[in-house]
Amino acid sequence: PLLSPDGITLLEFQGPNLVARDLQSQATKQLTQNDSARDLHLHGIQWSPDSSHVLFIQSDYSDVQERSVLVPVDPSY
Repeated sequence: PLLSPDGITLLEFQGPNLVARDLQSQATKQLTQNDSARDLHLHGIQWSPDSSHVLFIQSDYSDVQERSVLVPVDPSY
């Protein structure tokens, strides 16, 4: 969990979603709407210095094909 710079809001996960919880009122706001069937990952979660915004990178690995060997002449690369 990540506490905002002003100490008022905490970021946490509820299932596959990122949620902001106000520590004073305990109210929550869902920041993402992720389907648990997808292979989603959140990276680099950070607060803005004034605690007004949250930055994150979301990667979806659900439809990425796995290959055991890189073949440079394969046109699908």
